[in-house]
Amino acid sequence: MIKHKQLIYFCILSILMACVFIAGCADPPTDQTDKSTWTTYGDKADGFKISHPSDWSLTVTKTSPMRIIDPSAPYLTMEDVIHIYSPDTKAAVNIMGFAYPPPLYSDDGITDEAYDLLVNAISSSKENAKPLSIVRDEDSYVLNGNSARHLQATIPLNNKATFTDNYIVRHDKVYYIITYVMYESSTEKYSPTAMEIIKTFKTAEWSV
Repeated sequence: MIKHKQLIYFCILSILMACVFIAGCADPPTDQTDKSTWTTYGDKADGFKISHPSDWSLTVTKTSPMRIIDPSAPYLTMEDVIHIYSPDTKAAVNIMGFAYPPPLYSDDGITDEAYDLLVNAISSSKENAKPLSIVRDEDSYVLNGNSARHLQATIPLNNKATFTDNYIVRHDKVYYIITYVMYESSTEKYSPTAMEIIKTFKTAEWSV
């Protein structure tokens, strides 16, 4: 069984230390994948939907809300961490989210300044979460109507250098990090499918 403690710690640190995200302008490339047989998962607690091939498995890890930086402020992690595994479980797409108080969001999307804060925060991660390398992406994106930014990082996970491809998506006061994790270099074959999975991510509201 793959252990996620370090990966979850990395994701939490990456987002919570970023402080503010603020403008997507370009859409990701249009895909030609037939998704008619894909399964759609809806997470009502955390407000999103995502689709995946039927031979990829999905599991949910419950998280405990955490207040970070200021104990009196509602810096809360969201309820679930979603793991969508490749058929051989050697690669995965993970999703987790965070809700920020009003001072840490704006109507302008995700700015370059905010992206710099994110990259610097990840670079300054301590202990087992410190990345071995980071590859910036200076472009801004729109993912199903939501502002998004992108970066790649190689992190130490289970005593191995592990590649991660990360999209930060903002919807109103909520931020999600969608991470493609390649547990073994031999699983590069899953990268195109993982990207197609990420591009199906969509925030959703359900009536009570």
